[in-house]
Amino acid sequence: MGHADSDYENRYQSLFEEMPVGVFYQDADGTLIDVNRAALEMFGLSRDQLLGRTSYHPEWRVIDENGSELPPERHPSMVALRTGKPVPCRVFVTLIDVTDLKRSEKALRDSELLLREAQRVGHLGTYDYDIPIDRWRCSPELDRIFGIDESFPRTFNSWLTLVHPDHRARMDQYFSSLHRTRTWFDMEYPILRPVDGAERWLYGTGEFTRDDAGNPIRMIGTIQDITERKSLEIDSLRMLQALIDLARNKALYAVQLPVALATITEAAAEALGTWRVSVWFYSDDHEGIVCSDMFDLEHRRHTQGETIAVADFPSYFAAAATGEVIAASDAHNDPRTAEFTERFLFPNGITSLLNVPILAEGQVLGVVCHEHAGPARNWTLEEQSFAMAVGGFVSMLVEMNQRRNAEAEFRRLNEKLEQRVAERTAQLEAINRELESFCYSVSHDLRAPLRHIGGFSRMLLEDHEQHLDPHGIHCLQRIAAGVEKMQGLIDDLLALSRVNRAELHRQKLNLSTLVRELACELKNTYAGRDVEIVIADGIEAQGDPGLMRVALDNLVHNAFKYTGKRDHAVIEFGSFERVGEKIFFIRDNGAGFDMAGYENLFGVFRRLHRETEFPGTGVGLATVQRIIRRHGGRIWAEGMPDAGATFYFTLH
Repeated sequence: MGHADSDYENRYQSLFEEMPVGVFYQDADGTLIDVNRAALEMFGLSRDQLLGRTSYHPEWRVIDENGSELPPERHPSMVALRTGKPVPCRVFVTLIDVTDLKRSEKALRDSELLLREAQRVGHLGTYDYDIPIDRWRCSPELDRIFGIDESFPRTFNSWLTLVHPDHRARMDQYFSSLHRTRTWFDMEYPILRPVDGAERWLYGTGEFTRDDAGNPIRMIGTIQDITERKSLEIDSLRMLQALIDLARNKALYAVQLPVALATITEAAAEALGTWRVSVWFYSDDHEGIVCSDMFDLEHRRHTQGETIAVADFPSYFAAAATGEVIAASDAHNDPRTAEFTERFLFPNGITSLLNVPILAEGQVLGVVCHEHAGPARNWTLEEQSFAMAVGGFVSMLVEMNQRRNAEAEFRRLNEKLEQRVAERTAQLEAINRELESFCYSVSHDLRAPLRHIGGFSRMLLEDHEQHLDPHGIHCLQRIAAGVEKMQGLIDDLLALSRVNRAELHRQKLNLSTLVRELACELKNTYAGRDVEIVIADGIEAQGDPGLMRVALDNLVHNAFKYTGKRDHAVIEFGSFERVGEKIFFIRDNGAGFDMAGYENLFGVFRRLHRETEFPGTGVGLATVQRIIRRHGGRIWAEGMPDAGATFYFTLH
């Protein structure tokens, strides 16, 4: 070999080794006869491990792009050796590492698959609208959402035909405004799908790309099917409106409970779209539960009166007694409601139950039952909340009805009591009138005989005293004293009867002045006694002058009388206020009285002291009490034996 050939061989070998791709040679039988550095790095083997191998080597495995292993005769190098023209003596094989490329391709495919699945699950499609040529293209998911196929025209007007007719003009106007305002497309709107005519609600967004002049040339965005969400919103609004209507229905608060319940069951059934809604209340013994109203939405019919024995369904009523909400989507298999299957659920096609308690003061009074027929219904939180609100509304009406019934019963009893009081008052007034008339007649009719007795007694003493022995004179004196006492008693009875008959003439009175006048008169009567009179100034009240003079005269006279055994008597008149009420009092340091006999203190002819100690008729305090009562006031007293007494009274 010449020098030139050697130099060429060296340059060729150097180029062979430095090539960035893997290269190896195989001879006609497939044996590797040379390999460069890049190929060694790809195989991860040394030159000695590779040279001399053939395509039939058991550790030599070639896999196609689908991951299938190729037999040796189908290896690319062996195919080239067989089919080459002219018959080759060796084959030149290049290797390029496409691992990263394959990984990227797989990642791209996975990403596209994930995007398609995400759009399908999220009911979200994408679109790209070329505005100048009025053409849009979209993802397969958006075709499915729109209910269109490949033949559907992809223009703005064709999209507009998908929009619900009631919203089409609004959407056209809205889209046109976006060109001027340079804002995003962001709108909820309904469509009618061509494939099935179904109405669907969509939420569309989009962003414009504009040219240098600011004109929109492209719009890219997403469209999501929000029909289910919109349906829930509409259901929620319908339920909310039903509650608002019930709350605003003032008639419900005035009518009887059965009428109000019929309105509630009907409103609840329409709002929830359930087959039946019913209201049940436990019997007094809690052994049964009675239907107060049941509304059948399909037939729009109300029924009442059905009774269920609690003992027949122990599991359900045990749960209901706790006051929990029973939301049974699969009522046939729910352990709380499965007992109803044969008797109620299966015969009526009921699949789901939603029952809420009726509570009052923490007690479960009954349940509101919502029955769904058809495919099993998974009760949403909004539906459960609505049912609870209905139950709360029924509870409120029950409490209001109970309060209304109690008030009606109270009024009835009060009217009956007032009638009985009026009747008794009329009877008492009639008796009092008769007694007063009798008292007046008796006392008036007794005056003449007493005058005769007194007069003849005095004549006997004056004209015939010398003919009488001492005993006779004593008897006549006793007769005269008895006549005088009887006349005093008659005068007091007449005064007492006049108290009840006299007409009241109220006016402003200075009680301090009145008591001072009475005390001065009595001091003259009881001249020679040491009596200290303490009268508060400026005590005023509204009252009848004549009657109040009689009352105060009796009280002040008693104070003088019962302090008769005191060397230094003290009599006090004053007033004070207690709980907004003005109270007057007359106090003395006289004989007092035992509170054990208090009930006799203001009785007619009732006395707490012996006649020999303190003379009197026993009518004075009874007269005072009647006068005070006629003024709308009250009188009471406190005392202790030999420690004085205080008489209190009020005037209204």
